Amino acid sequence: MTAETPATAPESPPDPVVEPIPAPPSLGYQDRHGLVVVEKRGPEMFGHFDITPDHLNRQGIVHGGVYATMLDAIMTSAGTYADGAARRRPAVTVSMTVNFTGRASEGRVALRSRLVQRTSRSFTAEAQATAPDGTVLAHALGSFRYSAPPAEPAAGGA
Repeated sequence: MTAETPATAPESPPDPVVEPIPAPPSLGYQDRHGLVVVEKRGPEMFGHFDITPDHLNRQGIVHGGVYATMLDAIMTSAGTYADGAARRRPAVTVSMTVNFTGRASEGRVALRSRLVQRTSRSFTAEAQATAPDGTVLAHALGSFRYSAPPAEPAAGGA
């Protein structure tokens, strides 16, 4: 009879490398509304915006169009920076579905997107907007098409 070896727990995968996203020149509409894209971790992109009176509708809550814009932008970022923060690849939205699930009128809204699938010409991403208390305010799924070949890495980049 042989002695049994205790089972060992499988090793968990290493945490994805966190890549700070360089601040590009103003990106237009979403920048004017306060979007801050913070970092990329593997297939995920993180950002936020602070609610201002300009984001509110007549009921005093964030307008759905603000969520749609911010979710679109953070999902596009997931594919734009899929090859790393040093290799930005522009893309355009082909289709997007947004579901509005909560209300907010103040505070910082956290944005998180995840690259779901990617080919050489297009990608699919999902995202959600979350209130400071953890309430999911909106979530989205989108399809995007790359509009240019990948950029060359920046000097010393990934």
